[in-house]
Amino acid sequence: MVENNPQQAQQLKITALSLNNFRNYKSLKLQTLGDLSIFVGENAIGKTSIIEAIQLMTELQSFRATHASELINWGAEEASVVVDISDGERQLEEQLIVQNNKRQYLFQGKSKRIQDLKGLLPAVVFTPDNLDLVKGSYSKRRDALDNLGVQLSKNFYTVRADYQKLIKQKNQALKDEADQAFIESLNEVLVKVGVQYIMLRFALLESFYPYLKQYYQGITDGKEDVSLQYELSWSEKYISEFSQVNKDELIQNFTEALEEHIEKERESKRCKIGPQADHIDFFIKPVAVQDFRNASIYASQGQQRSVVLAFKMAELKTIQEIIHQKPVLLLDDVMSELDEARRSMFMELIQGDIQTFITTTNLAYFNDSIIKQADIYTLPFEGAQE
Repeated sequence: MVENNPQQAQQLKITALSLNNFRNYKSLKLQTLGDLSIFVGENAIGKTSIIEAIQLMTELQSFRATHASELINWGAEEASVVVDISDGERQLEEQLIVQNNKRQYLFQGKSKRIQDLKGLLPAVVFTPDNLDLVKGSYSKRRDALDNLGVQLSKNFYTVRADYQKLIKQKNQALKDEADQAFIESLNEVLVKVGVQYIMLRFALLESFYPYLKQYYQGITDGKEDVSLQYELSWSEKYISEFSQVNKDELIQNFTEALEEHIEKERESKRCKIGPQADHIDFFIKPVAVQDFRNASIYASQGQQRSVVLAFKMAELKTIQEIIHQKPVLLLDDVMSELDEARRSMFMELIQGDIQTFITTTNLAYFNDSIIKQADIYTLPFEGAQE
């Protein structure tokens, strides 16, 4: 799926973090960051802002902000985040400047495009919102898969961005009631890029899916199995054998589906067919029975959380397998949402030399072994300007 980069194969870690006019922090500096950092404090005190800042420097996106301007401290015109990164030998600096509702990244002092930094230091982020992954909208599951893909492959990032631009252009053309010849010319390009996009998703799922099954079975002590099924927007058949999909057939079927739905799209003034409308579903079953059941309908809350936990574990493993870089693990106040058994399973991952940043309101969620190896930061910070 991706070409391995020798630079990416190094074990990079964040050693320092500096915030200036970022969210509720006018100024904050954290030096000598280690493998495990736990930020403790009441809600709405700034813990999540630290996780968000690190996500912006690793995954290069925010799970909270819709607009860049939201990141800037009230009354300020510009915000910045700076991280020092090291593999034990090299010292590197990455900087984010937020100004005029735009983000600009610099690496070693030189301006960089987001796609050029993708995969440098990947991350897996787990927030309470992720617990809606199973029962939430299809867009949540598509986004979760795509957010992993863009960290692993510049091509994935580029193809997705190109497809999103095409969808925006076609939706505008439908609103403008453009003539049929123009819509058909857009559809021709849409099929070409859309099939690339779908095939990249399937290639990613080939690597990811076995780990999802492995971890779910481990979490349930081998008593249950999970299946991930993909349904194309023009089909009612689920796909689980992703390597068996024929690209030429996909092109033909996508083309025919767009032709069949043209009147419906003109009526709704919106593109209804394509990877932006595909479905991803989880199915679960006890190992002793044959039939899988849709987890969005039948899964208990515990089973849903086991699926999400397995999904996050599979993300970690897939990143390590493909780009040979251990990702940063960001856990924002999820320990309170997991029972003791699931918390313990996630904590086992920390023992694998994965740099981890955790926010919590209660240190009692962690055992003595974790507490001993962690750097504990109690908020509000002494000396931080807020």
